[in-house]
Amino acid sequence: MFRLFGLIFLTVTIVSCGSIQNREYGLLEPSRLIIRSESLIGSTIQVGNGSLIYISKENLTPFKTGVLGVKDRENEGLETVVIDVNDGSQLVTIKSDGYKVFEKKLYIGKGQTREVRIRK
Repeated sequence: MFRLFGLIFLTVTIVSCGSIQNREYGLLEPSRLIIRSESLIGSTIQVGNGSLIYISKENLTPFKTGVLGVKDRENEGLETVVIDVNDGSQLVTIKSDGYKVFEKKLYIGKGQTREVRIRK
């Protein structure tokens, strides 16, 4: 009888101490897609199965200078759009004037920011 109670106690102790616990601390950062081009106004963007995004002047993200005000001459004059996306593989389609100017499947990790440069 004593052995049976000892065995039950040992089993409960091992099972309760061996459970997996998962905790997350800190900031949750969204996955983002940055699209840059000489001309984005009037284009439509679709990421995955999401709805079409029509780009107008209000959707553009203003250029931010780098560390200590240093500018990036290449990206400074480009139109930029920043979109929060779901993590995982996403098909990104960009159309301008009725033509596909970009279509590619991209993997975007959790909290990752991917940048796409479209040359027109």
